Amino acid sequence: YIKLLQYLYMPYILAENPDMPTKQVFELSKKMICGEKWNVFVMHLSFLGWVLLSSYTCGILQLFYVGPYIGYTTAAYYEATKQKIGNPQIKEIVAG
Repeated sequence: YIKLLQYLYMPYILAENPDMPTKQVFELSKKMICGEKWNVFVMHLSFLGWVLLSSYTCGILQLFYVGPYIGYTTAAYYEATKQKIGNPQIKEIVAG
């Protein structure tokens, strides 16, 4: 799961920079999440109750509430990470 967190920001980076080479997207996602893995892990852990509760509704709660809620929260965390870095083209690919 920790390895998966490295690539959490890839869809957001690609949405903002569709012409960016794939290898650079991988590297940027890894650099942006560096130092934030624990916080993101705890954030996702906080959704565990909602995911378990949605299993009692045969996934309907997941489809209409939990999934979008998790997606929106992750997108907001991505934006907060960008602001923390200071953006301008993601601070020249995180000072790389």
